[in-house]
Amino acid sequence: MTEPVIIVGGGASGLSAAIAAAEEGAAVLILEKKEQTGKKILLTGNGHCNFTNRRITPEAYYTHEPSFIERFLCNFQTEDALSLFKGLGMFASFRGDCAYPSGMQASAVLSALMDRIRTLPITIRTGVNVNAVRVDRTKRLFTVSAEVRSLEGPKKAPLKQEFCCRKLILAAGTEAGVRDPNAYTAEKILKNLGHHVYPFRPALTKLCGKEGFEAFWDGVRHSCTIRLTDLSGQTVEESGEVQFTKDGISGIPVFQLSHPAGERILTDGFCEIRMDLLPAFSQEKLLYSLNFLKNSPYNAGRPLFDILSGFLPKKLIKPVFRAFPMDPGSLLSSASEDDLKRLVHHLKDFSYRVYGTGDALSSQAMSGGADLREVSDQMESRIVPGLYLTGELLDADGKCGGFNLHFAWGTGSIAGKSAAHSLKDDV
Repeated sequence: MTEPVIIVGGGASGLSAAIAAAEEGAAVLILEKKEQTGKKILLTGNGHCNFTNRRITPEAYYTHEPSFIERFLCNFQTEDALSLFKGLGMFASFRGDCAYPSGMQASAVLSALMDRIRTLPITIRTGVNVNAVRVDRTKRLFTVSAEVRSLEGPKKAPLKQEFCCRKLILAAGTEAGVRDPNAYTAEKILKNLGHHVYPFRPALTKLCGKEGFEAFWDGVRHSCTIRLTDLSGQTVEESGEVQFTKDGISGIPVFQLSHPAGERILTDGFCEIRMDLLPAFSQEKLLYSLNFLKNSPYNAGRPLFDILSGFLPKKLIKPVFRAFPMDPGSLLSSASEDDLKRLVHHLKDFSYRVYGTGDALSSQAMSGGADLREVSDQMESRIVPGLYLTGELLDADGKCGGFNLHFAWGTGSIAGKSAAHSLKDDV
């Protein structure tokens, strides 16, 4: 049996594509490899689901084709995402510029999508692991090959099955946060269909170092400003709470810089991260504060370690002194003015070398994907007419703040509507 539209993947972009296509009159079949659709949606934003942002700009995305993102954001703005969910009966609540479901539950987002899907001509098949796609360009038909496993009763070997359709939407996502990366063959499928694909790499993830002092700071959470120089020579900077771990650094500011850091590591083998460990103090204010304490009869006789414990978590002080030519046990009174100036500079520009990123499982997104020059603004492949690409499969990864989900809703909605309209044009 030939289906009008098949969507491979029942995640954020796949579900939004299904709704858009069905609302335009198309019958839709979703093929999802997991036991249920939308599982990643439930995990986003620590279970709260930051689903869009008031300030979505092209600069929030990393891509090789910025002009595509600019056009996309003209076609699908913040208000479009808010209207999409308002039409599904879900309203937004804002924390700063970040939009969440008003009840702050990610399950509300998935429920809104699934409730709408149940009213439309959409069929969902779960346990279907798609591993190949063939195209008959003469008949303009797609054949989707898959292994189908039973999700009920005793485990059995998966059965091989083929599905045919006139329009195919690939919304399979990536292996980010997934424990079964071997099941993800979307990159292979895209390449076999003639697409150029930038290699997928972990993004929105931790950075790993091996300086030898990580065990000292493990478990510390501390507000910092971190920065690095990207491959273009520009300094990129983020501020917020950094999580110091036994193998490096993590937290939202680190996630935001993990893409350019990963590029540097790929090119140079390492990346130099500079940290302002005391962003609340200017260099002048910090130097003044240290001199004030030095001039205090009580504080002048205290060790530098004790003095710095008034500024930093104690577990951060040993790593600081591992890279500083003074003994933390030396008295503040013995420090010269030049010593204090060097210490201030060290605290405001602490250097940490990282050699790797977290793996795909520990990442919230993946960089890389299908070359956007080969995809139209309607999300249709320029290589294979009738094929549409959405979400994580495209070469665009956003920063934290709802940008990736916004991209998923938008690319899915545009692809679904375009596929449905194309079906009508074929008649």
